[in-house]
Amino acid sequence: MMNRKLRRPLIIGHRGAPHIAPENTMPSFEAAIRLGVDGVEFDVRLSRDGIPILMHDHELIRTTMHPGVVNALTVHELGEIDFRGVETPEQPATRVPTLQAAIESLQNRTRLFAELKIGPGANAQQVGRAAANIYLEASPGRSADIMSFAAAAIDAYHEHAPANSVLLLPEDIDTTSTRAREQALADARACGSTTVGLRDDLVTAGFVAYAHRWDIAVLTWPNADLAAARRGIHAGIDIVVTDSPDALIKRLAPLART
Repeated sequence: MMNRKLRRPLIIGHRGAPHIAPENTMPSFEAAIRLGVDGVEFDVRLSRDGIPILMHDHELIRTTMHPGVVNALTVHELGEIDFRGVETPEQPATRVPTLQAAIESLQNRTRLFAELKIGPGANAQQVGRAAANIYLEASPGRSADIMSFAAAAIDAYHEHAPANSVLLLPEDIDTTSTRAREQALADARACGSTTVGLRDDLVTAGFVAYAHRWDIAVLTWPNADLAAARRGIHAGIDIVVTDSPDALIKRLAPLART
């Protein structure tokens, strides 16, 4: 039986509910909401004409079977791509969504965690500024939940719009080192982040307690690994991003929410 003293973290659908519908698509987000998530996470890249769209990879082939790269296509061209391959009456097209469309459809129904992706054709400042402009237009007066490995992208966003930002920490960080902990949390504060993100196998109870003493929350992404999610919860994490929100919600039902 699970320890009743544990707190239930926020449960965020990783790119929606990718075991039900293609990742980073509206059907995937809708499925996650039906499952009862506290929020959904998605990835933001820029099209050739500088419009923020939702796609994890720089290359299109893994998720759409379409050749090419995101920043080589306009938002119109990306919008013509079907994640499922061939559209039929029985299987409607699942298109690449824009950030604006996702915000307008979902913002009043669940929390949205947007990871700003840096890559060819889009530096940190460009991505941060473009995302901020969309949020200001589609969600005026609200603080967005913005994440990035690039502190410069978070800085650029904060220059234009309010945000509850998450600095994602390097995957080679030594979380057992006091010096590394202090530097990571200082970096988070420097870019205005109130949360840090940590890969599941790097989470320790010591790091989480240390972050909490700095009034900084901890997010982790165990994705499909429920055992890793449970370890993180026992360590005291505040937010878990998972590919299996339905299984985790069921497992954590006895716990009080964070």
